[in-house]
Amino acid sequence: MGSFTDKSDNYKTFKGVQPAADYVGAEVREQIFGSEVPGLVDFLQARIAHESVLKARDLASEVGVSCGAPCDGPYFVSDRDMGFGASTDDSSYALVKPGKKGAPLRIILAHTDSPCLRLTPQPVFIESDADLCLAYPSFSLMTRPSGAIRVDDWLGMDVDIIGRAYGEKTRHIDIPGRIKHRSFHVDSGEETRRPFELKIDSGVRKLGRLYELFGMKDGMDFACAKLYAVPHFPGTNGRLVGNELGAYGLDDRASLWAATSAGLESLSLEESDNTWIVLGLDKEETGSTGANGGYPGFCESVIKETLEVVYGDEAKNFDIPLDLRRRFLGNMPVISADCDVALGDAELQQTGDSLDFFNSAKTGWGPFISSEGPEWNDREVSPEHVARLASLFSNGLGGKKPRDRFHMIGKGTAYDSEFATGTMADVFDRFFPCVDVGLPITGLHSPRGEAVNVYDVHWLKEMLGLYLDSE
Repeated sequence: MGSFTDKSDNYKTFKGVQPAADYVGAEVREQIFGSEVPGLVDFLQARIAHESVLKARDLASEVGVSCGAPCDGPYFVSDRDMGFGASTDDSSYALVKPGKKGAPLRIILAHTDSPCLRLTPQPVFIESDADLCLAYPSFSLMTRPSGAIRVDDWLGMDVDIIGRAYGEKTRHIDIPGRIKHRSFHVDSGEETRRPFELKIDSGVRKLGRLYELFGMKDGMDFACAKLYAVPHFPGTNGRLVGNELGAYGLDDRASLWAATSAGLESLSLEESDNTWIVLGLDKEETGSTGANGGYPGFCESVIKETLEVVYGDEAKNFDIPLDLRRRFLGNMPVISADCDVALGDAELQQTGDSLDFFNSAKTGWGPFISSEGPEWNDREVSPEHVARLASLFSNGLGGKKPRDRFHMIGKGTAYDSEFATGTMADVFDRFFPCVDVGLPITGLHSPRGEAVNVYDVHWLKEMLGLYLDSE
């Protein structure tokens, strides 16, 4: 026995630490791997926010939810269903259950978009040098980040250019492309690469043919389109290794799926008189602004019209959003079903530098409850709200060790490290109390390296269901 691992007690006594996967019965495991994982993988075939809306609408309509307009029963609406028309892209949705007068209102915020690239308004590019252009085989298209991306992650990617081009007729665009990588022999090593390097090779040799492919008259028509570049899926987007599912778009469509599934299960159980709203909103990765991203617009419209369904003419006297805090939410916050950095192999190497080991999310430890705001001293999370959520989940999840199904985190990044301010809870906290409850993701924002523990997803779905039906 000359192996180092066989002689080390550290190795011989070690068991992979996944508290969320321990003390789980065969019935729950069958539910996770037989039903939930296939359902999540199917949902993750959505490549952009609009496709997430279509996936969610299908899930709702399959169980008989009314789609297209508010009504006095459970309903599903998108931003365009609610009359926002040309100001939105049909990229946000709400799943709603109107309840009884006096029963609590529960709201879950999730988001439909994932970090990707977006074509610029004038994207067409060739090398203009008289000699160098002779080695340029086809037209390229310039991009800019849509959300936080790392340039190196996208080099060498086959992508799909998808979206809509507007004009006399709206055209759906779905065109293949490739972001070429550098040859090893010319890689300069340590220099920082910039987003403008991410140009998509179209494979098209003539300018007229390029415009024809996109259905455009000339280059100005690109400004009348919203076109994204996302990873091309050569097969199914999603592969299970052990208990971890790797896929593009887990941030934040895994939490979005969990929230939507929790709502649909609540409808099937019919155990609560609560009114609740599950929102899938766009633009979280770029700052949560606009009619279908922030509070004013689609979100506010859904809340007000739902309260009108429940309370009738009485709703005319409500002061929204102020009355959400004072009257309807009661002692519970709104939940932001989000994602955060989980400590994988690479992340562990950064603890003490850019990540706080003790306050960061851990994969396999269940969903996290964030007890601090995304910016130091910028907003506060009520410890009482955190305690109420923890009590709800501890008492409701059941089993041998329910408190092993979730964990508390603080601000996982170091005090002096850069951190984005466009998180869902941060944007909405000015309108109502909001707590992040979400999934730990390793490789966060990577187009091909994100992974989530499927037990974490299961327990998030269960926790969100408890919240929707809570008193």
